Amino acid sequence: MIAVTKRFASLCALDQINLEIRPGEFFSLLGPSGCGKTTLLRMIAGFENPSAGRILIDGAEVAGVPPHKRPVNMVFQSYALFPHLTIFENVAFGLRASRTVARQQIPERVEWALNLVRLQAMANRFPAQVSGGQAQRAALARAIVNQPRVLLLDEPLSALDLRIRQEMQEELSRLQRELGITFVMVTHDQGEALALSDRVAVFCQGRLEQVGTPVEIYERPESSFVADFIGQTNLLDGNVVEADGSGDYLRVQTAGKFQLWVRSGGKTAALDRGSDVTVWMRTDALKLNSGSAFQDAAGPPGGNQVNSFRAIVSSCNYQGATTSYRLQVDGSFFLTASCNNYPQVAFRLGEEVTVSVGANQVSILPASPVKAG
Repeated sequence: MIAVTKRFASLCALDQINLEIRPGEFFSLLGPSGCGKTTLLRMIAGFENPSAGRILIDGAEVAGVPPHKRPVNMVFQSYALFPHLTIFENVAFGLRASRTVARQQIPERVEWALNLVRLQAMANRFPAQVSGGQAQRAALARAIVNQPRVLLLDEPLSALDLRIRQEMQEELSRLQRELGITFVMVTHDQGEALALSDRVAVFCQGRLEQVGTPVEIYERPESSFVADFIGQTNLLDGNVVEADGSGDYLRVQTAGKFQLWVRSGGKTAALDRGSDVTVWMRTDALKLNSGSAFQDAAGPPGGNQVNSFRAIVSSCNYQGATTSYRLQVDGSFFLTASCNNYPQVAFRLGEEVTVSVGANQVSILPASPVKAG
């Protein structure tokens, strides 16, 4: 798609989106509610028209091409199965309507699709007689039976409980590998996008923030929004104090006089002393120990230098395998640390702890007002 923009009256839902989705990849459109990702999916499907820009499928412009004549099929969030038809007849419906397959070949094609989603035994049941996961598989079978070049998935797993959702993630991954067609999925679930996708596009308020592999999105975010939205992250605004001799690290002063050595990420040359930056670190990068320590940020880090400082435990959130601790640092700001419960000891409210985080695990971004909501 080239410079795609979508406006609804005075609202700009999508602003100048340039995006290439490669043949045969599992591609996710990720972002919070209202960011424009579903609008983009509907434009690919043909249910909405762009206000400006071009959408091409296999190099062909699809402006003005109705949904049923595009080489795509869509799986809706609500499944949209016909309640009065059996699972078999639901899957066969599109073939009968399109008349692209000879009538005598329809049963064989439907059986092929049901076999792919492992629903052969449910063929004669009605939607009300199957579970949510089975209904989702039926919707998938109905979409793939026409053998589209692109399969569009609109929050396909959001209505399922956790266990079934995890099972269906495995099913989607298997189906995409077996079929070899392009999957484009809309989701607000970052774990789902990272687990399933070859690449992910992250959206915020109608803008495309970053496109990359799950590893690139998670480990090398390009904006404060992406760093904050993906994973559990601490963000601190600050300014550059100095660079070490190698240029690999920067010393940054954040709230009050608190300072950290951080990985420069190759940005040293573009940042002068006093430059505004945002420091980010994953919550699981912070390690806690009982007792007090001093802040160690006096000299260039080198090697595996660790930032070490005192903090007070202000709240605890037990989450099974992990506990999330909210820490008051330097009496002026808070950080969150996610710690494994085994063999980690539990820390008490009000306890003073030593927090350590490697300079290699703290990075910077250009300061930005946009944060994940």
